[in-house]
Amino acid sequence: KAPVGIVFKAPSIGSPPYSLDTFCELCDLMGKIKKELSENEPKIRLYESDLSTIEDDLKSLLSDYIVLKRATPPKPEAYLRLGQIYSQQVKYAIYQLKLVRAKKIVDEATKLRANLRDLLKTVFNGLKITDDDVARARDAYQKLSSQMNKQLELLGNQAVALNKKIIPYEVKLNKTLAKIKTTKRGDSNFPILQARKTYYEALIETSQLKLENVNQQKFRWKLKSLRAQFRYDWISSYAETKGSKSVKAFLREWYSMLGDIRNLEEALKQQLVDIRSREFELMRKLTAISDKRSLSTDPALLRALSAAHSKLKEANNAIDDLFVIVSKNRELASSLERKVSLVLDLIRKRAGLAANVEAWSRRNLTKTWEDIKAVLYYPLLTIGDSAITLSSILKVILLLTIGIYLLRKGRKKLNNILIKKTQLAPGTIGSVTTLIYYSFLVLVVLIALSTAGINMNQLSIILGGLGVGIGFGLQTIANNFISGLILLIDRSIKVGDFVQLEDGLIGEVKNVAIRYAVVRTHDGEDIIVPNSEFVSQRVRNWTYGDNWRRIKIPIGVSYDADPDEVAKIAIEAAREVPTTVEDYRHPIRVRFEGFGDNSLNFFLKVWCRMTELRGEHGYMSDYYFVLFKKFKEAGIEIPFPQRDINIKHVSPDILKELSK
Repeated sequence: KAPVGIVFKAPSIGSPPYSLDTFCELCDLMGKIKKELSENEPKIRLYESDLSTIEDDLKSLLSDYIVLKRATPPKPEAYLRLGQIYSQQVKYAIYQLKLVRAKKIVDEATKLRANLRDLLKTVFNGLKITDDDVARARDAYQKLSSQMNKQLELLGNQAVALNKKIIPYEVKLNKTLAKIKTTKRGDSNFPILQARKTYYEALIETSQLKLENVNQQKFRWKLKSLRAQFRYDWISSYAETKGSKSVKAFLREWYSMLGDIRNLEEALKQQLVDIRSREFELMRKLTAISDKRSLSTDPALLRALSAAHSKLKEANNAIDDLFVIVSKNRELASSLERKVSLVLDLIRKRAGLAANVEAWSRRNLTKTWEDIKAVLYYPLLTIGDSAITLSSILKVILLLTIGIYLLRKGRKKLNNILIKKTQLAPGTIGSVTTLIYYSFLVLVVLIALSTAGINMNQLSIILGGLGVGIGFGLQTIANNFISGLILLIDRSIKVGDFVQLEDGLIGEVKNVAIRYAVVRTHDGEDIIVPNSEFVSQRVRNWTYGDNWRRIKIPIGVSYDADPDEVAKIAIEAAREVPTTVEDYRHPIRVRFEGFGDNSLNFFLKVWCRMTELRGEHGYMSDYYFVLFKKFKEAGIEIPFPQRDINIKHVSPDILKELSK
């Protein structure tokens, strides 16, 4: 058969000026075309997917058939596979025909839609709207509004009556549920109570479905009124009659309404899906009740099951009625959306540039801003009476970023001022500026939380949570934080100090922060040390009170040397080293330590000024250079280890070899 296409054709429009009826006829035709496209385009995708699945199934069935047919003897299952192949081929042919038809409809509808767009634009620009047209549209809108008000009043009374019915049903259902709880499953009354429960649930479900049906009827009247209002608004705005809305005002109002209509259409679509789910659940209950009726012989139970079955059928009929009216309302909303969108687009193109820009801004930017606000002000969690939203979080982040940036700038400037205007040590200045920085940081945090709308009276909840966190997982961080405050206050460790930790780390303190300190070793490495190590462990601070430190330098000379001369030369050598400090409180000492295996052992004790970061061996190296030079000039020998080897027995063969 030849593929069937669409039966719509573009009408003849004649010559301008064009009548309102011609334009409305074209609009209705455009709506039908769009409906055909919206229905058939998804079908094409579905048919193509089904055809691909059938092709895969046919390949698999054919492969199985060949294997079974070639078996010796041929297996009976081969004929089953052959039947399945014929069935799938017929199914493939049917879907192929449906696909061709759907594609033909879409192709013709697409071409016709393009032609209709040009026709609509031509007719709209040459449209002549008379005063009678405006008057008829106004009268129709007013008449429909009056009818709607009367119908809404009647429907409201029906809704009140249905709500009154639901209340006693719910009371009886609660009593039945209470009896079920106190009745054992083996009791003969238990199935009857279960049937009564289903009966009252069906009564409530039926009343609720009828109530939803009433609400849908109200909604349908409102949609009709909205359609009549739109017709009057655009006709009067186009004709620019007295008292009508301006084009700008019309576009602004109805672009906003268009978004609402689209949302309503999506809500109705979702409601149809929900109704189908509820209908499936009702059918399941009906089937279960029917099965119980067929198996029961108890007259009382049969009566209860029959009553429940009857009410479930009523509920099923009510849900069918609801599905019909929701479908009609969705179709009405979809038709209205297409009409509004089409007319707004034509009016926008006909209007000036300013009106187009304003309409576009209202249509897109306003909706975008509303979506952004919905995300920003969505409550993520609640602390006391304060709701925490994304907006409040962003405010806190912004205020903290600005506050920390300004505090760092101020800290740096204050540091430079104190260095220039005061005689304080760099370590003292660093401690003062750090304490001021963190004090103001706490103030900035409180201001940020208060500005973001967080109730400060609920701050105890946050602090309580932090306390729990510190107790379980933040002990180390809290320990380092408190240790940092201790170091900044008592200044036992400050910037510029030369320190040595228990693990042997030696270096200069370059920075003391609230959580850690930076120690630079003599190799140029910056080591980040947690503040708790400075508080809880023993730390050697070479420059705590002053920058002097005494070094013990071992010396070994030969047994031929004069000890007094060695002591004199060692003292002279120590005085030549620039870092040596000597006064009555810091004398240079030379001690005769004892007699070693190969040398006379002395040690030189000197005080050094720690002016630069060097290891202990670096300072000792300076003294060794001078000592070696002085001892060499004085002829004092620096011995090295010697060993005597005593040979007790030598092989005769080795002696013969040596004698040769």
